[in-house]
Amino acid sequence: MPYKAAVSKYDRISVGIVILALLVNFIPPASKLKLTHPLAEVLLLPNRAIAFVKSFIAANRNLTQRMTQIACELAVENARLKSTRNDTSTISLGNANLLSSQIIARDMSTLKRFLLLNRGTVHKIQIGATAITPEGIVGRVIAVSPHQSLVQTILEPDFRIAALNSRNGELAICRPKYNNEDLLELDYVNPDADFKIGDTVLSSGLGGIFPKGLKIGIVIEIPTVQDVFKKVFVKPFVSLSKVDNIYIIVHNLHSPDTNSSLESLPFELNLPE
Repeated sequence: MPYKAAVSKYDRISVGIVILALLVNFIPPASKLKLTHPLAEVLLLPNRAIAFVKSFIAANRNLTQRMTQIACELAVENARLKSTRNDTSTISLGNANLLSSQIIARDMSTLKRFLLLNRGTVHKIQIGATAITPEGIVGRVIAVSPHQSLVQTILEPDFRIAALNSRNGELAICRPKYNNEDLLELDYVNPDADFKIGDTVLSSGLGGIFPKGLKIGIVIEIPTVQDVFKKVFVKPFVSLSKVDNIYIIVHNLHSPDTNSSLESLPFELNLPE
């Protein structure tokens, strides 16, 4: 019995296309044009749709870039206007002044680690100056220009401050808590140190960077499982995400021949509420 090859569906489609092509040759030219035009429109429809989507995306991208550019220009102009304001509210403290400053920009990652102020060297602000509010410490100035200052806040990971327990004088080093952008942690606390939930943590004045007695935060947690040193977690008194106006401590250097820096002149300070 002779072998009969199976006919696949692709063979049938190919034969159908050949027959259709032969039939098209016998169609009059006028009728052929009427038949092929709608077919061409249907075949070109996906390409036209893709071209429309690409043009829409490109237009939307250009609009977004332009809006971003305008927003940046407005932010820069707003910062410039704020930085050139003439009001320099100052509170005299005898051996130092509190210079009122406005926040004109923040870091884009957390909005709480670095603050740009509208005061600078023309207002006698120097690197190392302490930034505070009536609630407590904000941070310290790490860079200055004639009309602006950059403040490193207490929540910046590299920030450190010598601290003490206001209840009993227990000493520690205060820093931001790892993996938590809103809390502080006390380092080098002896296992038998007397810290309790609710204790107030102040700056100790050691190291001469921050004046003694400024409020830092309140103890909110002391884990029961301890390592070599006791873990103490502190909530800052200052809510950095809500602050828009802070004070810079500007020391009065009366002696014309002194070369002392701000860090060498610690003093105790009670802020007005």
